[in-house]
Amino acid sequence: MQQARDARIKACALVVQGCLKRRPRILIMAIVRIVGTSHIAPASIEAAKSTILKFRPDCVAIELDPERWAALHQKQSSRPSIRNPTFFILNFIQTNLGMRTGVMPGSEMLAAVEAARQVKAQIVLIDMPIAEIMGRLSAISVWERAKLIFKLVVGMIPWPWREELDLSKVPPERAIEEALSWMKHNLPALYKVMITDRNEYMAHWIRELGKGHKRIVAVVGAGHKKGLERLLRNKSSKSRKRKRV
Repeated sequence: MQQARDARIKACALVVQGCLKRRPRILIMAIVRIVGTSHIAPASIEAAKSTILKFRPDCVAIELDPERWAALHQKQSSRPSIRNPTFFILNFIQTNLGMRTGVMPGSEMLAAVEAARQVKAQIVLIDMPIAEIMGRLSAISVWERAKLIFKLVVGMIPWPWREELDLSKVPPERAIEEALSWMKHNLPALYKVMITDRNEYMAHWIRELGKGHKRIVAVVGAGHKKGLERLLRNKSSKSRKRKRV
C-alpha cells in the first residue's frame, strides 16, 4: 500500500513536469496558502501539519523533487558529490545544524505529506530536479564559492556581540530578508540558481495546479515564501488586466 502511494506521488510529479512544457492559455488561480519553513526546525514540522489539517486543501505542493523525496522517505541523508563543491558545502552545513536541533533536514516535508494523506489531498512535488540544480551550481565561479565558504565559516563562529538565532524556529522575517539581500548582492550567481530560478519554477507549477484545484497549500523553505507570493500575485494581476481589456 505504501509503495503504491509513493509511486502515485512520483507519477504525479512527472505528469506536472510534462504540463510545464506547454504554456497555459487561461490562468485559473486557486486559493493558495504558502507555509515558509526552516528545514531543521521542530516548529516547522508542526506548522506544516497544522496548516494542512486546518485549511484542508485538495492539493499540497511540496518543495521537493522525486529524487529528494525518495531519499527523505527512506530516512537517508542526501549524499551530494564532492564534484559539486557548492552543493556539498550547503548540504554539509544544513546537515550539521540539523544534528544540533535533532531534526533531519526536510522532516517538515515528510510531515506535510502525511498530513496531506490525512485530508486526502493530492500531493505534488514542485521543486526543480536536483540534477538540474547541481548542474547550474557547477557553473558558479571559484571566487563566489570562496566567498560563500568564508561567509559560512564566519557565520558559525559564536561572536559575543552577535545575537544567536533560535534554530528550533523559523528565523524572523527580517533575518531572512537580510540574508537574501546579502546573498543577492554578494553571491548573485548562487542567488539566481537557489532562489530566483527555483521560485519561478515552483510558481509555474503552482499556477498549473491552480487550474484543477480549489485550495492549495505549498510547503517551501522560508527563503522562497515572499518571492513565490510576489510571483503569483503579479501573474494574477496581469491576468485580470488582460481580461478587462
